[in-house]
Amino acid sequence: MFVVGQGYTREQVAEIINLPSDKRKGGAWATGYSQCEESFYIFTNVGAPGRTGHDYPNSWNGKRLNWYGKTNARKGQPQIDRMISGNRTVHLFWRAEDRNPFTYAGRAVAVEVSDDTPVRITWEFDEPAGGPLDVPSKSISPSTSRKARTSLPEIVAKVNLLAVGRPIGKLQHLRQTLRGLQRLPSKNIFRLPKDKDWSFHIGGRDELQFNLAFEKPSVLGDFRYGVAFSLEPSQSLPSIEPLLPKIALFNDYLREHYESLSGLWMWYYEKDERSTIVRPTLIEPSQCKPGRFIFLGNLCPRETLDYGVILDTLDLLLPLWRFIEEQCSEVPQSYGLEVPISPGLPKLAPQTEKLVVGGVVSVALRHNQLQAALFEELVAEYGRDYVGAEHPAPGGGQIDIMVISSSQRIVYEIKTAKTARGCVREAIGQLLDYGFWPNTLPPDELCVVGEPPLDEFTELYLEVLNKAFPAHISYRQVTPAAD
Repeated sequence: MFVVGQGYTREQVAEIINLPSDKRKGGAWATGYSQCEESFYIFTNVGAPGRTGHDYPNSWNGKRLNWYGKTNARKGQPQIDRMISGNRTVHLFWRAEDRNPFTYAGRAVAVEVSDDTPVRITWEFDEPAGGPLDVPSKSISPSTSRKARTSLPEIVAKVNLLAVGRPIGKLQHLRQTLRGLQRLPSKNIFRLPKDKDWSFHIGGRDELQFNLAFEKPSVLGDFRYGVAFSLEPSQSLPSIEPLLPKIALFNDYLREHYESLSGLWMWYYEKDERSTIVRPTLIEPSQCKPGRFIFLGNLCPRETLDYGVILDTLDLLLPLWRFIEEQCSEVPQSYGLEVPISPGLPKLAPQTEKLVVGGVVSVALRHNQLQAALFEELVAEYGRDYVGAEHPAPGGGQIDIMVISSSQRIVYEIKTAKTARGCVREAIGQLLDYGFWPNTLPPDELCVVGEPPLDEFTELYLEVLNKAFPAHISYRQVTPAAD
């Protein structure tokens, strides 16, 4: 039902468990924990006050969570006793920032219960918790250490070469436009490193920088690829002040596009010490201090580099970079030009990996499976030259699939909610943004795509919208070719 380490909003959880609509607004569901049928659902902040102003000292202790009930909650109350009995399933979701989605920690079992008021319960999880994991080092076997290992200059040179023709390959052209430069800064993304174990994109010192580097070994690997904010003052960047508004924009983008980035990992360095590795999260003001290095991306073993995956990740992060740098550019930008379709479907992984104690397990990426199925259907209908996936949106972000022909423009947004209503609710805001951002060419149709069938009431709702809306809004059911 839920994936450990995956981010969920309360509304998404409610959709998944089919919680009646009258129980979703206010009350126990919106303020902490509640019971639905035979299961409990706990939503808790760790290290941050909740929206009601309460700031309980919830904390992680290794893989266990010390959690406090509501103000007057105590052992002996029927609800608390049912929760700790072991006869009910307890799903626990947590977050470190009040406005973030919650991370699913797993099915919780009470291993310690205090007699205090409010009650303190120590939860253990029946599978490794989706909390902030301390990633154990991965030792390198003698046979591995004897292999010829690819050097960073070799990796960087190959990434530069293979980026040609891809979205990330246009990075320096974008920088030339945004900075108002007379000449192209470089034909390459990255400068070849000399006597260093890292490289960032040429000109990226005061930007959200694309970053390649060797890392301390972990269960995910020892080579990182992604983007970073380097808050280390230097001769070219004596103060971190220019980066602070960009960090604020990073947070804005993450709030709006968390789903697309949720398969990545995030961590920071301070005085050569790496933090725990967690799923993407907002960068808090307390983290914005000189000397810190904040990274978003992925890790892999250097012995098994997949350059396609590396470049796919850099392509995925390019809209984030554009969103930040376009907002901060002093050169006036025009968003009215139509971006031509790039025919074809990018290499989308049907599954990703999540970090657990002692290793990594696979998790299906349903969104990518639906995107691949929809792409093939649209190619059959319109022809391959008119269908593009991950199409750049004028106001930032990427459109799941776009059809552009001489006679029509159709925007498709894919959602993985369990009901058609849930898909429409999640997609409509993005579709309006993609279709009607200022100076955008208006679409002929906005299409919500989901796996559930269209039900009678959602169909009636769309009919109401279409009576007054300038572009037709539709729903399309798509089923992957094989599960």
